[in-house]
Amino acid sequence: VEVSRDYIKIDYSSMLRGGVFFEQSSKMFDCMQSVNPADYIPHLSFPLLYLNGSNDWGRANSDKRWLKMSIDQDNSRLKVYYGGDHFFSHDSRFFDDVINEINRFV
Repeated sequence: VEVSRDYIKIDYSSMLRGGVFFEQSSKMFDCMQSVNPADYIPHLSFPLLYLNGSNDWGRANSDKRWLKMSIDQDNSRLKVYYGGDHFFSHDSRFFDDVINEINRFV
């Protein structure tokens, strides 16, 4: 099933903008640093979708490591966007595919 841009117009416009709002960046980063996904992923018994940009500075061959942590590896999926960086979902080259990948997975 394809998702039309008309259906996701609000999400589309917000996805291509920055994600730090209301001068809360320090609180957002404190929250992110307080959670280690590797502590939680092995306890999640449902399929997980991992999306990553190939040029993400934090990637360093971690993609398959995250997938291997998943309990439901048969139904989990990894998709790497080659040429994308940490903000690949904000990149218009990948936007349609990101939305369709999430739609297919769900």
